[in-house]
Formats: sequence, C-alpha cells, structure tokens
Amino acid sequence: WCRNGRRARTVSAPSSSRAEARCCALWLLRSLDAPTTGIIEGALRDRDARVREQGVILATGQLESMPGLGDRLAEMAPDPDARVRFLAALGLGGVAGPGAIDGLAAISSRDAGDRWTRAAVSSGIGSRAPEFVEALITRTSADARSAVGVMVREASRIVGTGGTPAEARRLLAR
Repeated sequence: WCRNGRRARTVSAPSSSRAEARCCALWLLRSLDAPTTGIIEGALRDRDARVREQGVILATGQLESMPGLGDRLAEMAPDPDARVRFLAALGLGGVAGPGAIDGLAAISSRDAGDRWTRAAVSSGIGSRAPEFVEALITRTSADARSAVGVMVREASRIVGTGGTPAEARRLLAR
C-alpha cells in the first residue's frame, strides 16, 4: 500500500493452508530481504517437511546476519524427513560451537548408510573431526555401530589428509 507517496511493507509469517503457498511466501519474503528470525524459525517448525526444508535453506543463507539460527539448524537433526536432515547437515558446516557437532553426529548416527548424507556431514566436520568422532560414538547405539564405522573412517580420512599431527593424536585418543 502507499501512504504519502511512500511504499510501506507489511511483513508477516506465511499462513496459508497449502504448503506450496507457504514455501512461495518464504521466498518472496527472502527476495524482499524481509525474513525475520521468527519467520524462519516458524518455517523450521512447520508441519510439512517441504516447508521445513525451505526453512533450512533460508536459515543456512542467513547464518551471518542471524547467528541464533545455527542453534535452530542443530535442532533439525532429529527431523523425521531425510531431506531436511541432509540440508541441515550441509548448513551445520557453517556453524561454530558444540551444538553443530552434536547435530552432525545425530544426523550421521541415523543416516550413516546414505552416501550423500555422509558426504554432507563430512563436508561440515572440517577441523572438528576428533570432537565429531567422540560425539558420534557417544550417541550411537550398538545396533548402528557398523554403519557408523564408515563415518568414523571418513572423519579419520579427513584428519589424515589435511589435519595436523595434534588433531590426529586427539582422534586416535578417542
């Protein structure tokens, strides 16, 4: 609407009953540089997995300007949808702190059998491989140990090819 020749914007959370419309509204708000932390967090809590997926993508792109979204990404690790978890793993690579490592370990312990999720988790580990391996081993049940062994080997490969001797010692001490 216009008032005194100026355009004013009203920003509110997408509230349609259709998931497609909520997704479109999120991206429209993004194109207007108008998504707020509350709107993105609402998308992350949406009942529809495709809206949560779009929320993860938006949150990942806003990590620098809205640092609190890193914690919200870590909370997406137990999401029931594999695509949401995959995107969360990609986003958590850009998040500092133990919450990101715990989130990556949770995703990895659940989805270690999927090579694309392993690649997403591996891309986010970086120099935090020893912490990741400890978190992964701590949270993994005995039933999932064989699948998680693949992830431990992957983390070891990361340290072996680009880590420091100190990181290798820390990893081996785990």
